[in-house]
Formats: sequence, structure tokens, C-alpha cells
Amino acid sequence: MTVVAPVASDALRELAASGLLTWEPRTYLSSDVDGVWFVQTATGVPAMDAQVAADAEAQRIWCVNASDHESSAAWTPAVAVVDDVKIAINAGGDPRRAMALRDAVATALETGDLPLRRRRASTGSVALVGGGPGDSGLITVRGRRLLGQADVVVADRLGPRDLLQELAPDVRVIEVGKTPATTPCRNWRSTGSWWRKPWPATVWCGSKAATPTSWAAAARKPNSAGRTASR
Repeated sequence: MTVVAPVASDALRELAASGLLTWEPRTYLSSDVDGVWFVQTATGVPAMDAQVAADAEAQRIWCVNASDHESSAAWTPAVAVVDDVKIAINAGGDPRRAMALRDAVATALETGDLPLRRRRASTGSVALVGGGPGDSGLITVRGRRLLGQADVVVADRLGPRDLLQELAPDVRVIEVGKTPATTPCRNWRSTGSWWRKPWPATVWCGSKAATPTSWAAAARKPNSAGRTASR
């Protein structure tokens, strides 16, 4: 990457000093676009940006004209990455609007408000989510994201029950908590058939009623598709 600018910020100077980019401390020349494959204007001067865009167009080079999105040959999206999900948003040439939308979508992904469950088979994982004393407001952001990714949720009555209502309709919820009237699961050994079933699931979520030992055992049990049940 080459940056042409008479003046550079401290951050840009540091990048140049580290060899991550080349800084040319001067004004723009039409020959600066020779041999490149992508150009981004950032002068803040519409006339100068238009000249750069025209020089790039003459050589059939993609150019983002920051001063005039309507005549720009290309646009730079606002990008966010959450785990293995990458989103890129273009908002009609309005970069601030795109960044606001990107931040909103990224937050929804991080909190599990958007569907994060995998649709293709992959190696699974097991996670134990602590929900606090039944208050859904005490669960961590990552905890909500894990619930949003879960195919199977193992829960007890002490966890945040209202979060179960937010799960997708096809998520399997297995009750293990004791109540005065019932004991759904006396122990994990007696219910080991769960992970021997032909689960299509790749992610298992467990409440604090499950022990680390039991989850480790579940993680070692491959399902019929050769994947590992996961939390």
C-alpha cells in the first residue's frame, strides 16, 4: 500500500516506519496510479478527488471517490467480524450511516439476537454458560451468543428461564434440574444415551447444573455423523 500525502498523522508515520505501508510525502501526481489495481481518495478536496478518480478511470482502475459517491466506481463497505462471521455493509454511499448499521448488526450478533447456528456439519464444541441466580440480565454477552449458536440446551430451573423462550423453535431443550415434584435426570451416567443418539446438532449448551466432568465426557462422545456434541 502506498499513501501519497504532504502531511501524515503520527499513526500513519508509525505504519510507514514499521514497513506496513509506503508514505510519499508530497502532492498527488497523475503517474501515481500507474500500475496499481485499486485507488482510494482521501484528500477532502472534491476537485483533487475528482482528478484522481479521472486518472484511475482512464486506466480502468477501480477507484473509491470519497467526495462523490454517486460517480464513484467503487465503494468501501463498513466491515465487522464476530467469531467466524464477517459482515460488510454499504449504505448508499453514506459511510457514517454504514458504520452505524455495522455496529448495530455486530452488537446483535455478539448478543445472540441474530441466528448464528451453523447449517452445515462441522466439529462441535461444548460450553458451560453460567446464568446467575435466574436473572437473564446477569448473563454475559458471550453467554447469549453461545445460546444463539446452540442446537441443544441442557437447562435447570435455577438458570435464566426466560432466555429459553428466545431460542429457535427447533432447538432441543433438555431439562435436568430438580423440583419438589420431579427429578428429570438423576445423574448424567443414566442419561448417556443423549450423546449416542443420531443428533444433527453441533453445539450443546449447559446450565450450571452440569458438572465440568460430565461435559468433558459428552465432548468425547461422537455422534452418528462423526461430529462431537458441543456446548
